[in-house]
Amino acid sequence: MYKAYIFLKLDSTDPEIGEKLLEKLRKRKEVKEAYMVYGIYDLIAKIEVETPERFRDTLKKIRNYNEVNRNFLLNLIIRD
Repeated sequence: MYKAYIFLKLDSTDPEIGEKLLEKLRKRKEVKEAYMVYGIYDLIAKIEVETPERFRDTLKKIRNYNEVNRNFLLNLIIRD
């Protein structure tokens, strides 16, 4: 299992754009949680997938959204 939090900084300060992107994120089955936040970044999303290929593909798609200016990724270390 691959899990990570991705922090997204948007190109716009318009809250409607942030809300639309939040809806897009929440519709993706790889995104388990997504929230608008205050601070350096505008949105945070928790990603969970089974394979490294799916992980890379999901990150690439999210990073390529037109609304996203910057992103920061935190990979979770999972120990059983």
